[in-house]
Amino acid sequence: MEYFDVGKIVNTQGLKGELRVQPITDFPDQRFKKGEKVTAFLKDGKTVELEVDGKRKHKNFVLM
Repeated sequence: MEYFDVGKIVNTQGLKGELRVQPITDFPDQRFKKGEKVTAFLKDGKTVELEVDGKRKHKNFVLM
C-alpha cells in the first residue's frame, strides 16, 4: 500500500480528544473530511488507523 504525507500531528486540543494537525497537503478539505480514514505513524514504529469524525480550522491548523 502506498501512503502520502497529508499532515503532522503537533498536539492535542481541548477536552474532546481532538488532534491539532499541521496540514502538509494542498487539499486539506478533501483529505480530512468526515468519514475519511488516515493512518498515523507513531514514533515507536507502530501504525494506527484513524477515522475522521469531524474537522475545523483553527489558525494554521486543522483540528480533528
